[in-house]
Amino acid sequence: MTKQFLLTGGSGMIGSEIMRHLSLRGYKVNNLSTKPSSNPQTFL
Repeated sequence: MTKQFLLTGGSGMIGSEIMRHLSLRGYKVNNLSTKPSSNPQTFL
């Protein structure tokens, strides 16, 4: 079973790092922020 995370602040600096960290570990991450992530290495 895959764990999924839902973030509401994934476009900021800290949120982008959390998204990147979880994505690299194989988790499915959904960002509810209206702005794109500030980290271009975030894979979504």
